[in-house]
Amino acid sequence: MFDGNLGRLIDRIAGEFGLSLAIMWGNVGNYVGYLNEQYQGASRTTPELKQHLEALHTSRGFEAPPLRSTYQTVRLHALTPPESVRVRSTCCLWYQFPGNRPCLTCPRLDSQERARLWIKHRRNPPAKNKGTRLPHCYRV
Repeated sequence: MFDGNLGRLIDRIAGEFGLSLAIMWGNVGNYVGYLNEQYQGASRTTPELKQHLEALHTSRGFEAPPLRSTYQTVRLHALTPPESVRVRSTCCLWYQFPGNRPCLTCPRLDSQERARLWIKHRRNPPAKNKGTRLPHCYRV
């Protein structure tokens, strides 16, 4: 799926609009990481599902790195209890749109800023968030 379809689409869009392949693949990797987190927490994770998730993480698209290298999971030790959060390898540039700030997954944030955003979200979760789960993009 990624190599033959999405890779071609990303390559075409990047060429047409002069966008960075690293940022575009970083967005794909972030969403794959989100899916992985959701399925890891599922009560009925099968060996077949784990195999599919691994295939997603090691997929390559043209010049792109494996999706696993587009983010890392870090622990926010400033929180009680400490929480894990995905941090992108490249910024998605969301903060550059008017009225937006860096999202929780932004590599531009330090651990204190990230912990403050996490706490802010826990106090005021968006209605679409259905409780205290963070959205896949971690934008607050």
